[in-house]
Amino acid sequence: MGTLGRAIYTVGFWIRETGQAIDRLGCRLQGNYLFQEQLSRHRTLMNIFDKVPNVHKDAFVAPGASVIGDVQVGQGSSIWYGCVLRGMFMLNKLVRYHASSRA
Repeated sequence: MGTLGRAIYTVGFWIRETGQAIDRLGCRLQGNYLFQEQLSRHRTLMNIFDKVPNVHKDAFVAPGASVIGDVQVGQGSSIWYGCVLRGMFMLNKLVRYHASSRA
């Protein structure tokens, strides 16, 4: 992803955060404070710009695990709770996990 793509990503982030701030303001004005409830924003699969994780449909990724960036998880693999798999996009190296358990 080039400079333009990162700029668009950043502008999108700003717009999303601005929308959330306006929503919180509206809730405060109406006397509704449910927005203060802290929810987990954890994402099991997360891309880093244009580097997207690829998880086989027969692989298990626990809800508390994180698969980030340029990572491939193959058939029959298990990524358990608390595990973090991060594809280092700066090294241009692809990490592959096939038919094994990572704990």
